[in-house]
Amino acid sequence: MTTCYACEFKEYKQGNQIPSRSCPSDCTILQLFRGLGVSVRRVQVLASLMDQRFADVDDFLVDLEETERQGGLIETTQQIAYQKIYNWHKKNAGLVYEVYGKRDAYSKTYLKLVESLPEPKQATDEDMLFVAHQIKTMLMEWSYNQQDENGKKMHEYASVIEEGLANIDIDMSNSQLNEIVVEFQKSRG
Repeated sequence: MTTCYACEFKEYKQGNQIPSRSCPSDCTILQLFRGLGVSVRRVQVLASLMDQRFADVDDFLVDLEETERQGGLIETTQQIAYQKIYNWHKKNAGLVYEVYGKRDAYSKTYLKLVESLPEPKQATDEDMLFVAHQIKTMLMEWSYNQQDENGKKMHEYASVIEEGLANIDIDMSNSQLNEIVVEFQKSRG
């Protein structure tokens, strides 16, 4: 059973705790996304990752128009997760000193990495997977349990990227960011 948040909200307002049915064929959001070639499941995933519930279709469409004004729709869950990681690190890079506690080659290289992160629309699969790996094991690992404004942890977003790209043969060393880590590892001997 798939139900978009607008229909789920209507069901809730009618006294149903759990939606009793799938979206009706006349659901405005469903029609909008079908017209764009997007599946209902993807609508649900996008909405859950954005951690937003829309009170009605108008709220959803206003948000959609704003997203389009800022450069268009992001198409994959990996890109959304990467954007969340990107935004959080760009905003909170200075926390590395507070959380990690040192001003050394690690923190300096981390800041260089954040400065070099490609914009979400320019990030390749290699870049996104590389960043997910860094959060779980290397230069961004200090942020593993750090939460964004929606209460989601960085490692949760990293897992979304890893799961979304799991069936694709990707060589992270092809990421433009790999040079920074290689340089860091060489400096450590």
